[in-house]
Amino acid sequence: RQQNALLQSQLGQAMLSLCRAGPQARNEVMDWCAKALQLNAARDQTQPSRHAVARDGFMVNLSAALLFLCKPFLAPNSDKIKLIDPTLVCTDKTTLSKAYPDDLTRLGPTDEAQAALVRPKPTEEDYNFVTRCFFYAL
Repeated sequence: RQQNALLQSQLGQAMLSLCRAGPQARNEVMDWCAKALQLNAARDQTQPSRHAVARDGFMVNLSAALLFLCKPFLAPNSDKIKLIDPTLVCTDKTTLSKAYPDDLTRLGPTDEAQAALVRPKPTEEDYNFVTRCFFYAL
Protein backbone atom coordinates (compact mmCIF):
# COMPACT_ATOMS: atom_id res chain seq x y z
CA ARG A 1 0.00 0.00 0.00
CA GLN A 2 2.77 2.42 0.84
CA GLN A 3 4.45 1.80 -2.49
CA ASN A 4 1.17 2.40 -4.30
CA ALA A 5 0.55 5.62 -2.39
CA LEU A 6 4.10 6.79 -3.10
CA LEU A 7 3.80 5.97 -6.79
CA GLN A 8 0.45 7.75 -7.09
CA SER A 9 1.77 10.77 -5.22
CA GLN A 10 4.77 10.98 -7.56
CA LEU A 11 2.52 10.56 -10.58
CA GLY A 12 0.31 13.39 -9.31
CA GLN A 13 3.37 15.58 -8.73
CA ALA A 14 4.61 14.87 -12.27
CA MET A 15 1.24 15.79 -13.76
CA LEU A 16 1.10 18.92 -11.62
CA SER A 17 4.57 19.93 -12.81
CA LEU A 18 3.47 19.49 -16.41
CA CYS A 19 0.35 21.56 -15.77
CA ARG A 20 2.44 24.34 -14.25
CA ALA A 21 4.73 24.43 -17.30
CA GLY A 22 2.31 26.70 -19.14
CA PRO A 23 -1.12 26.90 -20.71
CA GLN A 24 -0.25 24.75 -23.72
CA ALA A 25 1.21 21.97 -21.56
CA ARG A 26 -1.77 22.18 -19.20
CA ASN A 27 -4.20 21.82 -22.12
CA GLU A 28 -2.22 18.88 -23.49
CA VAL A 29 -2.34 17.12 -20.10
CA MET A 30 -6.08 17.70 -19.80
CA ASP A 31 -6.64 16.57 -23.41
CA TRP A 32 -4.64 13.41 -22.72
CA CYS A 33 -6.72 12.68 -19.61
CA ALA A 34 -9.92 13.30 -21.57
CA LYS A 35 -8.78 10.97 -24.34
CA ALA A 36 -7.90 8.26 -21.80
CA LEU A 37 -11.36 8.57 -20.25
CA GLN A 38 -13.04 8.52 -23.66
CA LEU A 39 -11.13 5.46 -24.86
CA ASN A 40 -12.10 3.60 -21.70
CA ALA A 41 -15.81 4.44 -21.78
CA ALA A 42 -16.55 0.74 -22.27
CA ARG A 43 -15.34 0.08 -18.73
CA ASP A 44 -18.85 0.79 -17.46
CA GLN A 45 -20.04 -2.49 -18.99
CA THR A 46 -20.57 -5.49 -16.75
CA GLN A 47 -17.87 -7.49 -18.53
CA PRO A 48 -15.87 -5.22 -20.84
CA SER A 49 -13.45 -6.77 -23.28
CA ARG A 50 -10.06 -6.62 -21.61
CA HIS A 51 -8.52 -5.97 -25.03
CA ALA A 52 -10.68 -2.89 -25.61
CA VAL A 53 -10.00 -1.04 -22.35
CA ALA A 54 -7.03 -0.25 -20.14
CA ARG A 55 -6.20 -2.38 -17.15
CA ASP A 56 -7.54 -1.59 -13.70
CA GLY A 57 -4.16 -0.36 -12.50
CA PHE A 58 -3.98 2.32 -15.17
CA MET A 59 -7.43 3.63 -14.33
CA VAL A 60 -6.76 3.59 -10.59
CA ASN A 61 -3.55 5.55 -11.12
CA LEU A 62 -5.23 8.00 -13.50
CA SER A 63 -8.02 8.56 -10.98
CA ALA A 64 -5.50 9.07 -8.19
CA ALA A 65 -3.56 11.58 -10.29
CA LEU A 66 -6.72 13.51 -11.15
CA LEU A 67 -7.76 13.57 -7.50
CA PHE A 68 -4.26 14.81 -6.63
CA LEU A 69 -4.72 17.68 -9.09
CA CYS A 70 -8.13 18.44 -7.52
CA LYS A 71 -6.77 18.55 -3.97
CA PRO A 72 -6.24 22.36 -3.76
CA PHE A 73 -9.82 23.23 -4.63
CA LEU A 74 -11.59 20.40 -2.82
CA ALA A 75 -10.55 21.60 0.62
CA PRO A 76 -13.66 22.60 2.62
CA ASN A 77 -12.61 26.23 3.06
CA SER A 78 -11.09 26.71 -0.39
CA ASP A 79 -12.06 29.77 -2.40
CA LYS A 80 -11.02 27.93 -5.57
CA ILE A 81 -14.16 25.80 -5.49
CA LYS A 82 -15.98 28.85 -6.84
CA LEU A 83 -13.96 28.46 -10.05
CA ILE A 84 -15.83 25.26 -10.96
CA ASP A 85 -18.23 26.10 -13.78
CA PRO A 86 -21.30 23.84 -13.54
CA THR A 87 -22.36 24.59 -17.13
CA LEU A 88 -19.86 21.97 -18.32
CA VAL A 89 -22.46 19.25 -17.74
CA CYS A 90 -25.06 21.21 -19.72
CA THR A 91 -23.12 21.41 -22.96
CA ASP A 92 -24.48 19.52 -25.91
CA LYS A 93 -23.03 16.31 -27.30
CA THR A 94 -21.39 17.95 -30.29
CA THR A 95 -19.12 20.18 -28.26
CA LEU A 96 -18.33 17.92 -25.31
CA SER A 97 -17.06 14.61 -26.58
CA LYS A 98 -13.50 14.39 -25.33
CA ALA A 99 -13.99 12.78 -21.95
CA TYR A 100 -17.54 11.55 -22.09
CA PRO A 101 -19.16 8.94 -24.33
CA ASP A 102 -21.53 10.18 -27.02
CA ASP A 103 -24.51 8.32 -25.59
CA LEU A 104 -24.15 9.84 -22.13
CA THR A 105 -27.28 11.57 -20.87
CA ARG A 106 -26.42 15.10 -19.85
CA LEU A 107 -27.54 16.64 -16.59
CA GLY A 108 -29.61 19.63 -17.40
CA PRO A 109 -32.64 20.90 -19.24
CA THR A 110 -33.69 20.15 -22.81
CA ASP A 111 -31.94 21.96 -25.63
CA GLU A 112 -34.67 24.62 -25.88
CA ALA A 113 -34.75 25.31 -22.15
CA GLN A 114 -30.98 25.18 -21.99
CA ALA A 115 -30.67 27.90 -24.61
CA ALA A 116 -32.82 30.18 -22.47
CA LEU A 117 -31.23 29.35 -19.11
CA VAL A 118 -27.60 28.41 -19.57
CA ARG A 119 -24.91 29.75 -21.84
CA PRO A 120 -22.30 26.99 -21.93
CA LYS A 121 -18.98 27.69 -23.54
CA PRO A 122 -18.57 26.45 -27.11
CA THR A 123 -15.71 23.99 -26.55
CA GLU A 124 -14.24 22.04 -23.72
CA GLU A 125 -10.97 24.00 -23.93
CA ASP A 126 -12.90 27.18 -23.08
CA TYR A 127 -13.47 25.88 -19.56
CA ASN A 128 -10.79 26.57 -16.98
CA PHE A 129 -8.39 23.98 -15.62
CA VAL A 130 -10.22 23.67 -12.30
CA THR A 131 -13.54 22.89 -14.00
CA ARG A 132 -12.09 20.33 -16.39
CA CYS A 133 -10.04 18.64 -13.69
CA PHE A 134 -13.01 18.44 -11.32
CA PHE A 135 -15.39 16.87 -13.85
CA TYR A 136 -12.76 14.48 -15.22
CA ALA A 137 -12.06 13.24 -11.70
CA LEU A 138 -15.73 12.43 -11.20
